[in-house]
Amino acid sequence: MIKNTNALQPLVFWAQTREHITLRIDLKDSSTPLVNATEKCFEFSSKGYGACGFNEYKFELNFYDSIYKEQYSYRITDTKVEFVIKKNEYKWWPRLVAAPQKPHWLRIDFDRWRIEDEMIEDEKPRNIMEDYSKELGKVQKEELGYFKVFDLIIYPWSRL
Repeated sequence: MIKNTNALQPLVFWAQTREHITLRIDLKDSSTPLVNATEKCFEFSSKGYGACGFNEYKFELNFYDSIYKEQYSYRITDTKVEFVIKKNEYKWWPRLVAAPQKPHWLRIDFDRWRIEDEMIEDEKPRNIMEDYSKELGKVQKEELGYFKVFDLIIYPWSRL
């Protein structure tokens, strides 16, 4: 856990896929972050502008399951720090942290959130011609029928 009890925690948004965890840390103008990752724990520390102005912000996450401690990447932008962390096992976690109660500064990143049902890889794109064959046939009959009547009525007089 974080040693300094007076340390400030930034807002951290998380999302997952079967293979990765994504963390988005809401910290503007962040300097080079200090990161310590173990198989079950992730520690972050950096200076930047957070909810309480320019300060040092830190947090520690004890993960629900294990991660590859060497296989993470991060990107620093003007407004945030983003981490992509690879899971040890490709499976969905019911929550990010080991404890049933999440920290108050940890939120779900709904912009990147995916649910297990959305990520079915075997699902093929639907063929709209098969799904709506009756409706398509009806529309084609009506449209082609209209053009046939039009051709029979108008077209012969246009040759004159």
